[in-house]
Amino acid sequence: MRKKIDFRTGSKETYEKFCASHPTTTLSFEDWKNIIYMYSKLNRDYILETGKIIKIRGFGEFTINKRKKSKTREKDGKTIIMLPIDWKKTKEKGKRIYLMNDHTEGFSFSWKWIRRTSKVKFVTLWVFKAHRDNKRLLAKYLNSGKGYHNKYCEWFK
Repeated sequence: MRKKIDFRTGSKETYEKFCASHPTTTLSFEDWKNIIYMYSKLNRDYILETGKIIKIRGFGEFTINKRKKSKTREKDGKTIIMLPIDWKKTKEKGKRIYLMNDHTEGFSFSWKWIRRTSKVKFVTLWVFKAHRDNKRLLAKYLNSGKGYHNKYCEWFK
């Protein structure tokens, strides 16, 4: 059974708290929910299109981080390849084939929450995990061939 999460922006409880704190505002639950989801989508699209950092008051800053992964590592005198394996091609060829990320010039990309700008209490205990749709949309942008991988920056090293 799934655990109840204390805070969801689109929940009925959050809507009721909003109505209690703003009694003069007459807004239906569906309209309120649509406003919240539209705001989130606009922020997501802005980050994907421009590659810039966006600040959400109280929560901190969000962006897409670009980084170059090391291809090999030395351990106990042996060289270990650190690249991910392309399992489909590996099964076809009968030997290990690695993903080189040639379409992004060897860089990997991920959604990033910049914690140091957050005002959340006990920020080190919180984890940001991007929604599956957002991860797939980022992959779609990178695979489109329009050079989006050049718009994103290496924010952290």
